[in-house]
Amino acid sequence: MSRTLTVYLAADLKRFSPQLRDAENDLGRFGRGVDGLSNNLTRMLGPALIGAAAAAGVAAVAFGVEGVKAFVDDEAAAAKLATTLDNLGLAHDTTQVEGMIDALQRETGVADEALRPAFDRLVRSIGNTAGATDALKLAMDVSAGTGKSLDSVVQALGKAYDGNTTGLSRLGAGLDKATLATGDMRLITEQLSSTFTGQAETAANTYQGQLQRLSVGFSELQESFGAGFLSSLGDTTQG
Repeated sequence: MSRTLTVYLAADLKRFSPQLRDAENDLGRFGRGVDGLSNNLTRMLGPALIGAAAAAGVAAVAFGVEGVKAFVDDEAAAAKLATTLDNLGLAHDTTQVEGMIDALQRETGVADEALRPAFDRLVRSIGNTAGATDALKLAMDVSAGTGKSLDSVVQALGKAYDGNTTGLSRLGAGLDKATLATGDMRLITEQLSSTFTGQAETAANTYQGQLQRLSVGFSELQESFGAGFLSSLGDTTQG
């Protein structure tokens, strides 16, 4: 019985050994195939990955440069408005005005780079920040309702407060000649308000307005990055 078993196993081993060698050869071929595929992928993807990394680096540098520029421009515009307020004896309102402008840009998608000069123009004609704030919001409504640029509406309103209402008649705002002829800005702004109140808010809630608000948020992020970069640069140079 043990002899029979020995013979059986020997016979099995004779059949198993070639099969084992075949399996080893198959595994070897598979391994070489995997290595070849890996090498091919490395050759194909390597340049693409390097290019992607380089592009990301360039984008990061561009973002940093634009951030610094945005912060410098923003700081200069804020300083200009602060000087106007100081010259008018309204320096105590500077922080409040800046807060109002920041809130408006986030709510409406109209950037502070447009709001600051608009407010600057209006406060010079009106002489107080509360009246200039109301006039700015009205100008934004009229701009959204008529499709005219904010600057053109602000310039027309500013001149009207200075005594020249001709520019208002060209806005297509529906102001009648009799009202304009009075030169009474209370009557004029009441008529404009009754026609255009809420237009800026409506525009801000459209898809275009939402994109503009998103753009404002991105610009604020750039400015914050620029401020942080310049601050850290100053700390480094001082050290």
